[in-house]
Amino acid sequence: MSIEPLVNDQEEIIYKSNNIGQLKDYDSAYGAMDYEAVLNEFDGLGDGKYNIAYEAVDRHCIGNKKDKLALLFIDGAGRKENITFNMLRQESNRLAQGLSSIGVAKGDRVFAFLPRIPEVYYSAIAIPKVGAIFGPLFSAFGPEAVKDRLAASGAKVLITTVDLWERVAHIASQLPELAKVIIVGEGTLKSEDGNVSTMEFIKYRDLVADCGTEFTPIAMDLEDPFIIHYTSGSTGKPKGVTHVHKAMLGHYQTAKWVLDLSDEDLFWCTADPGWVTGTSYGVFGPWLNGVSQVVYGGGFDAVSWYKVIEENKV
Repeated sequence: MSIEPLVNDQEEIIYKSNNIGQLKDYDSAYGAMDYEAVLNEFDGLGDGKYNIAYEAVDRHCIGNKKDKLALLFIDGAGRKENITFNMLRQESNRLAQGLSSIGVAKGDRVFAFLPRIPEVYYSAIAIPKVGAIFGPLFSAFGPEAVKDRLAASGAKVLITTVDLWERVAHIASQLPELAKVIIVGEGTLKSEDGNVSTMEFIKYRDLVADCGTEFTPIAMDLEDPFIIHYTSGSTGKPKGVTHVHKAMLGHYQTAKWVLDLSDEDLFWCTADPGWVTGTSYGVFGPWLNGVSQVVYGGGFDAVSWYKVIEENKV
């Protein structure tokens, strides 16, 4: 988008865009907005059923975006991993198979307490694929914040790392509904004591090791829930807000119009996936539009962030 300065009679500088992107005229677009027309832009799964994970990933693999970059992951050391839409489909399918094999089914709450690594994005797609409800958790949370959310939601499964689990393990006895903990990455748990004796601990790599790359997403009603976000709890206990599969219409259209995403863009949502912006516009909005995303796994500092933008032409 190019910007040209205009000078009025008082020599005040006004900035005017000479290319306003996909939303050419707000009033006209607002007046003509029709959610049924937006819904028709999705493939669907037949009989009026949909699945947001299928629409965000799988349907792109049927057309010409199969080998398009979906996720450019850059870790804190600068190492890069290119993940195409088809690779994302396959990895989320493997995890969906694994979750199904341990009994995760429609309506179950499965939370991800993970840093910004590819597995949190696989989880965000795989969990809705099996009809379960995805619960993202900010990786900087302490034990009480995690306990409040897992207990209130009745979470059945937690996907996390050794380090993050050790941070919260002592609250496990207060989570009677949490039956399984899936551990991503390496390391040995130290906290498998009496407090967690009723929980089953599963290595992520073992869970998906024998799983194939094909999985048929569960056909869902548009009003079936797919994600639960919790408020920050600044005025009391965090409150869960459930979003349904139909939310994909808002994610899709606002990413197209408000973020002005187009097919050739490489988009970076710097919000952590543990928060609503980091999933609505760091997972689903861009991918529903078939847009490539970059994720930086390192911590914030201005030099690193500008380096990511400059080197990758974000």
